[in-house]
Amino acid sequence: MLFVRLGPDRVREIGHRVGDVLWPALAGLLFLVCLQLLLDRRGPSDRVVLAVDLADDELIAFNDLIRSLEPRLGARIVLRPIDSGQQFERLSRMVGRGRVQWDLIACDNDLVGAMDAAGLVQDLGPEWAPPPTLLPPLHRLTAPGGGPARFAPLRVGVRLGYFDDRPFRGALRRSPPADLEELVEVARRLRLEYRAPRVVLQAGAGKPAATTLCEVIGTDPRAWNRAALAGPFHALRSLKPLLHPESIDAGFDRVRDLLDCEEVDLACNWTSGDRPWAREPGDRRRLPAVYPGWQRFHVLGGDVLAIPVEAPNPELARRLASLLVEARTQRELAGWLHWIPVRQDAFDGLPDGLRRASSIALASAVLRPADPLWPDRERALSQALRSLIAGDEEVDAILDAFLGRIHPGRPALSPSEASVRPPAPDPISPPDRSSRTSGAPPS
Repeated sequence: MLFVRLGPDRVREIGHRVGDVLWPALAGLLFLVCLQLLLDRRGPSDRVVLAVDLADDELIAFNDLIRSLEPRLGARIVLRPIDSGQQFERLSRMVGRGRVQWDLIACDNDLVGAMDAAGLVQDLGPEWAPPPTLLPPLHRLTAPGGGPARFAPLRVGVRLGYFDDRPFRGALRRSPPADLEELVEVARRLRLEYRAPRVVLQAGAGKPAATTLCEVIGTDPRAWNRAALAGPFHALRSLKPLLHPESIDAGFDRVRDLLDCEEVDLACNWTSGDRPWAREPGDRRRLPAVYPGWQRFHVLGGDVLAIPVEAPNPELARRLASLLVEARTQRELAGWLHWIPVRQDAFDGLPDGLRRASSIALASAVLRPADPLWPDRERALSQALRSLIAGDEEVDAILDAFLGRIHPGRPALSPSEASVRPPAPDPISPPDRSSRTSGAPPS
């Protein structure tokens, strides 16, 4: 009815006027899209794009440091925040489409094997060489498949123990626990003293729980058998009524919150959680003390740098990677962000307590196995720990199910067999426990 009242001439006039405005706008938008696609494909020579996965507070401080590197690099550095869980998939799609938009990527070190096997990264070039002061465990990360280096370590992470020293200096009158058996004793005494669980175990599904189980047992999971696991599994079950109820879902962030709000007195967490506990002037809340923890060994975490294949500016990326691994930069990252340096000559940038504790922990640090079956084993590790501290199934049943998953196709040893057959060889020797603090808690 509207068109009938307006008439065909009036409708055509309105259409022409709308077209006079709309078509130039669409043409302009199409031009901008094409220009952006062209720039993304060519890659401007005066900038380097670095993809990172950092917490918001870390990203702010890291961005400040990055700005200070631009004059030395002679180019602008653009940070692209991207969740580590999406890095592999996003990069795979970029490479598949021939439209790589990142020059350099900082990824979790457990992605090294997958990225290398998928051919997603290129060599760092002959001009890059691991510094002589690089931490020994990190040499295996630089070229996991042998040949030229394809990864440069950016930061190191280990899980340390954090504790409120008041109950240890007061009611408990002892140092924090140095192994699993002592952890059970301390958790029981804290529960009796405060009538509430004051210990949190990092047992969130997946990597948090799997790492916890690996570290408290202290040998390569591929060598585990019933003889090696029976004691630790029963000790972990005895912790069930002594742990903070949020242990079953606890990951890095939640453990940090529980310590920050003083809901627990003892926890274990990754070292990148230290900086957010720096207080503003006048804030009287206590900082938790740090010590090497109760683990028999420590899983080595952290991030590595890699240059994607077909990166727009690989030469700038190589220069930036070298700058980030320099002792000067690593010392600044340690001071600004409390990141553990990847090289020994930069440890003086860390606060004293963190430096001492991380140095001891790194002496027993191991990398996650570069094993095609590791994702399945990691799920088995996670499920076993969560069943022990939150489930009702018998320990022996959990142990049998776990051994069936960790060693598919190989029957688990019965208790009688385990008593007469030698255990599988342990490829990782336990650390020297004499280096741990004793007596009064460390400051």
